[in-house]
Amino acid sequence: MTAGDVYRALWRHKLFIVVLTAVFVGAAWYVSSRQTLTYEATALVRVQERGPNVGDAAGALVAAQSLAQTYAKIIDSGALKGEINRLVVNRPARRQVSEVTLSANADQDSPLLTITARSRNPASASIVADAAPRALSKFIRRTGPRSEQIVAVEIRSSSPVSRHMALNLAIALVIGLIFNSALALLIELFRDRLPELDELGQAVGHPVLATIPTLRLSPVAPPTGSPETDGVPEIEQSLASPTAPHVPGPPGPRVGPES
Repeated sequence: MTAGDVYRALWRHKLFIVVLTAVFVGAAWYVSSRQTLTYEATALVRVQERGPNVGDAAGALVAAQSLAQTYAKIIDSGALKGEINRLVVNRPARRQVSEVTLSANADQDSPLLTITARSRNPASASIVADAAPRALSKFIRRTGPRSEQIVAVEIRSSSPVSRHMALNLAIALVIGLIFNSALALLIELFRDRLPELDELGQAVGHPVLATIPTLRLSPVAPPTGSPETDGVPEIEQSLASPTAPHVPGPPGPRVGPES
């Protein structure tokens, strides 16, 4: 099958491809719109290392970057949830804190650490993001040297995370076009169809001179005053009626004895 054959097959099934692709996109939009919103709150902290073994400022910066990556792994492991629960005084809020997902990301070239709290409840995400820097500071004082310190730089309140509607629709469009085109080619492969004109000419060895299109003929009633139907109903009615008058014929020869 050449590229031209593929193009013609896809063009013959263009309506099929368009309709099924629209179904794919509509299903992706419906699923994305039904997803529950997730709220996200962040806390930006700066890690400091001020020990006697740090040396100059460049060494302190390198040590702080290494500590930031270490703290990010500690937060991802869930080690701060106990400290956060102890910081949250409100009992209903404590039950909501257990449903919050806490993660961290450390910058490669700076001693900054971003702590992210995600939850379906915006208040829970804000509470955890606000308590995370204090919980991390207590964790460091309890487990590490006093030279390691963190400073809260910025705390952002919770905001809804995008459902990525446009991205989901674009992915559904691409997948729908690929899948439906492959399905149309598969249908074309197993379809019992007459070949095209050039293919038919190559198969029989003679060029196709003309084609007869499909004609849809319907019966046409004859006109009312045509000689074919003029007077026919009256004759049929007179012959079929039992009370029709007797029309005498011409007198025949008389048969009898000769005088």
